[in-house]
Amino acid sequence: MTSNQEFGECLEEILREMCDRVSIDYDTINFKDDEWYYLRSWTEIEETDFRNWMVKYLRASPKARKEIMRVSSKRKEWIEKTANEFIWQYGWGLKDESS
Repeated sequence: MTSNQEFGECLEEILREMCDRVSIDYDTINFKDDEWYYLRSWTEIEETDFRNWMVKYLRASPKARKEIMRVSSKRKEWIEKTANEFIWQYGWGLKDESS
């Protein structure tokens, strides 16, 4: 089992949610590995659903905004930008659904 204790509580919750959505056990991932996000992929619909969840989570939690955002703001645009940047940086790759 990999220890991911260095994450803040809110980041851990976000990563656990992301893992649950692609059926991978959060505790088995070595997040120190530079390519951990290649372990799974998701569809555009799954990515959008996760983005919507993350936006709601950040809007509802001042603690999460303080931990995750550069500037802790409840402004919708800033929260959406944060969720988009998080997914771009750490999200699973998109499945190729053209085949």
